[in-house]
Amino acid sequence: MQIVITGTRNEQKLNEKIDLVSQTLEAFLKKFPGAFWHVGDCPRGVDRFVFSWICDRHLPHELYRRQGNERWHFAERSVRMVRSAHAIADETIMLAFPDKERQKGSGTWLTIGEAEKLGGIDIKIFPLFDSQKSLTTYKQLTLF
Repeated sequence: MQIVITGTRNEQKLNEKIDLVSQTLEAFLKKFPGAFWHVGDCPRGVDRFVFSWICDRHLPHELYRRQGNERWHFAERSVRMVRSAHAIADETIMLAFPDKERQKGSGTWLTIGEAEKLGGIDIKIFPLFDSQKSLTTYKQLTLF
């Protein structure tokens, strides 16, 4: 089992919903104790929090580093992470923690969109914002 993490860089939004993120991670660890975790290298937000959480528990993981500082380097890193996890195993879950509704230009939603495009990845979305839309609506929207 491969577990891919994506989410907001916004520390304030993360801190407001830190219990949701923590409880979600613990639940998936309990359900899939032998899972291999995939996380990006953003120094703040969900990536930073989850990477620390993974290291504290000595879980098997890969940290995906961007190859530069241009905006496209962040997108390339996320696409590489999703494709790598997808290629390794038949069972891949994505845990996504967006801080806003789906919109073009959002790195979290780009990462979710890549998983949708590949297919075969079980995408679990945990919004870190209040919304009237159901998660089904998110699945039906397209990024581009």
